[in-house]
Amino acid sequence: MPCIAPDFLWGLIISTPLTIFTSIRYRVFLSQQSRLEGVIDNRTLTYEDNVQIVRTFICQYKHYDEFAPQGENTLFQALIKALKNAKNFIYIEDQYFILVPELLDASGGYEKYLFDMIAPIQKLYPNKFQIYTTKSSLNLYIHTKLVIIDDVFVTVSSANWNRRSMTSDSEMAANIIDEDSVDSPDGVTVLRTARDFRIRKFHEMTGLSYDELDAMTIIEAANQLDTAAADKSSIIEAFLQ
Repeated sequence: MPCIAPDFLWGLIISTPLTIFTSIRYRVFLSQQSRLEGVIDNRTLTYEDNVQIVRTFICQYKHYDEFAPQGENTLFQALIKALKNAKNFIYIEDQYFILVPELLDASGGYEKYLFDMIAPIQKLYPNKFQIYTTKSSLNLYIHTKLVIIDDVFVTVSSANWNRRSMTSDSEMAANIIDEDSVDSPDGVTVLRTARDFRIRKFHEMTGLSYDELDAMTIIEAANQLDTAAADKSSIIEAFLQ
C-alpha cells in the first residue's frame, strides 16, 4: 500500500479573532556563567497532564512494516487540527518555520523569498502577526520546536516546520493537555500547564518577572515582546523590521 503522507507542508488562515505570534527562536542551555542567569524562574510546580505521543514515519524503510506499514503522519495531522482550533493566539518556536522548495538553494535569494512571504502578512495584519529572532551578536544555536495555542495546548517536538519532518524523517512530538483549568486576566478559562509554560517563555525573553506577566492579558504580554525587541540588553529583536 502507498505511504500515507501529506503533499504539502502546512496551511494557515488568519481570521478576525485569531492573533498570531510567531517566534523564530535561538535557544542555548544556560550555564552558571550565563549572562541570562536569574532570568529563569525556578519555582517548583506539580501538575497532572494528558500527554499524546504522535510521530512521523515513512513506509520506505525495512522493518517499519512491523509498526507503521503505511507510514505515519499523526504528528502533522495533530498539529493541523490544533492550528485549526485556535481562537486567540498561536505561539511558535522553530528553527525553520517557513520552507518552500525555492529556499532549498540558499544562493537563490533566501532573504528575498522570506521577505516576500512574510511582509504581506505583516502588512495586512500589523497587530496580529509578530515575528522575532535572537540578536545575531549573541551567536546562539537554534534547536527549538514548540507550539503553544490559546494557553490550552502545548506541543514539544523533534520536528521542524518543513516537509521532511512532516512526511519522511523519523520524528516524535508530545502534545500536552492539562487537567487543571484557571481563569486568565483575559476573562477566559485556560489550562494551567500551557499558561505557565507560555509565561515562562515570555519571562525568558522580556526579563519581566513571572508575577508581572501572570497579571497581564495575552495582548499586554505580547506587547512586551516588542518592548524587549527594542531593548539592546534583551536576547530578541524584531524580524524584518
